[in-house]
Amino acid sequence: MMISSTTALIILLMSSVVIFAASVWRRFRLLRLGKRDNRCDRITERLRSLFLTVLGQRCVLKSLSPQDLSAISHCIMFWGFIVFVISYIILFGRALGIGLLSSLSKSTTFSVFSAFLDILGLLIIGAILWAAFRRYIIRPERLEPSLDAAVILIFIFVLMMTFYIQEGAQIAMTETGWRFSHPIGSAVGSLLIKINLKGDLLLKIATTFWWIHTLVIFGFLIYIPYSKHLHLIASPFNVFFKSLGPRGVLNSIDLESVDIEKGENFGVAHLSEFTWKQLLDLYACAECGRCRENCPATIAGKSLNPQELIKDLKVHLLKSGDDLLCKREGTNLNINSSLIENIVTEDEVWACTNCYSCQEQCPVDIEHVQKIVDLRRNLVLTEGRFPKEVRRTFKNLRTYGDPLGMGRALRSDWAQGLEVKELSEDSKVDILFWVGCSGAFSDMNRKTIVSLTKLFKKAGVNFGVLGKDEKCCGDPARRIGNEYLFQKLAQENIECMKRYGVKKIVTACPHGFNILKHEYPHFGGEFEVFHYTEYILDLIEESRLRITQSINERVTYHDPCYLGRCNGMYEPPRKIVNAIPGINLIEMNRSKEKSFCCGAGGGRFWMQEEMGKKGLNELRIEEAVKTKAEIVITSCPFCLTMLDDGIKLKELEESIKVLDLIELVEHAV
Repeated sequence: MMISSTTALIILLMSSVVIFAASVWRRFRLLRLGKRDNRCDRITERLRSLFLTVLGQRCVLKSLSPQDLSAISHCIMFWGFIVFVISYIILFGRALGIGLLSSLSKSTTFSVFSAFLDILGLLIIGAILWAAFRRYIIRPERLEPSLDAAVILIFIFVLMMTFYIQEGAQIAMTETGWRFSHPIGSAVGSLLIKINLKGDLLLKIATTFWWIHTLVIFGFLIYIPYSKHLHLIASPFNVFFKSLGPRGVLNSIDLESVDIEKGENFGVAHLSEFTWKQLLDLYACAECGRCRENCPATIAGKSLNPQELIKDLKVHLLKSGDDLLCKREGTNLNINSSLIENIVTEDEVWACTNCYSCQEQCPVDIEHVQKIVDLRRNLVLTEGRFPKEVRRTFKNLRTYGDPLGMGRALRSDWAQGLEVKELSEDSKVDILFWVGCSGAFSDMNRKTIVSLTKLFKKAGVNFGVLGKDEKCCGDPARRIGNEYLFQKLAQENIECMKRYGVKKIVTACPHGFNILKHEYPHFGGEFEVFHYTEYILDLIEESRLRITQSINERVTYHDPCYLGRCNGMYEPPRKIVNAIPGINLIEMNRSKEKSFCCGAGGGRFWMQEEMGKKGLNELRIEEAVKTKAEIVITSCPFCLTMLDDGIKLKELEESIKVLDLIELVEHAV
């Protein structure tokens, strides 16, 4: 018995929706394997971010440049997808006889909408052809010529072509000529009339291509959950549930709640130890390659590739998910073997500099760094596996309170002859100057601390230092993965500062600034924290410091990751530079949001450089040399040391030098 077209459409629609829903439900169930993570606060802010990032394509358009126009084609395809989905709902509703949708499809408003849809389809065809040419012909390195991508492009191309052919055939059957509501379809209809297609043949063409179009839609719906275009479903949720805190903040571990005897781990060893949001990240990845293209470790030839890391974890989740779901109620949830042994290599985990460049460039707000640090935490705290040189760093932090092993007795040597007040002698100060380990013990970084001290005095700032009471802020321990050691140092520093009644802190190091400002509050350390660039800029703008000397030099500024990407402070250093007469500031090709990491972050400063073709500091100096600058300036003790080493490795001491910004300010004042 023959079934009607309407019945067939209903059967296909329901079957496709059921298959699609079942596939999505399975993936949702896998997310429930993850640990709890509260991401439901600040709803208004989350909705605003969702609107700007997803509907507004903010992160995609951010990559738009004269050299790369791919963002335009992506936006056309995305917005076209949204508009066509709306049209399908209306048209299928009319075909199924749904009253409201049938009425809407006959309105004048829908005629205008149809005209827009007709023109948009042509733009989508152009975007598809450009995307195919770009991915498979000129192909930027970050794009892989995958079969998955080809299938999607073919799907969309076939949808557009069948849309126009069936529309044109319907118009040709009525011989009504040009229609306002279907400008492109009318042109196709005129072409069909010119080649003398009539009557039944036009009806067969219209019917055949309508069904092809419909079947492709349903096939696309079924295919999405099994392809990389799962991100179409997952990324809006991923953006909505993203972390709203500062980028450089890591999650804390409740160390006392972890029971090793029951098989629990510090950090992450198995998929089920990630949070549900970390697992959702895996679904949201569009495999666009932006993280890989901007990862300094990848560029330097190291084993870490953030895109492949996320992709490998996703494949593992989908493959092992059924086994995990079956064992959910069992006594041993972590039945899959260690991620480090099978999915992620130790070299990948240790290559990361925690620079957050991957997250800065990701259009769907995937959080790569926390995953890597969680894997490190398991290696360090549960298995005791970490680079051998880090063992001494940990020992020094435990024993002496600093990673160099210099000890408390030498903490104040830098201040000899400067008459700097220590809080143990007089705690009535407006500002605590947090010197940091590099500032206290490194000859190169001591110059920065001395310059800052002199400027504070010149501006009449009532400040003091902790001196022998100061310990490492804990940044190296936390980024390397030793959460226990970090928390111990943090609590001791917080207790010390509270004892002296500290309210405001100025730091010379962006890492110390980030951790004191954003991570200490998790442990009760509520202080007002400034990096010296913003504090000195305020003193200059208030005329407490006056720039009187010109410096006639060509300079380029290197943005420290933890001052720039992690805390958005790009302008204060540049305003200070531009306030100095005579200076010619030339930006490097990678600056501000795209600034290239010096290689010291994520605890890499304390590890030997054995992986990759070149050190990150060498690559950064090569970029600085291209500006023809005579001085590279920065505002981070780690960057200062790494860039200086890079100059020496490149044997460029005669042509370029590196200085901390505050040294230029001292000279100009």
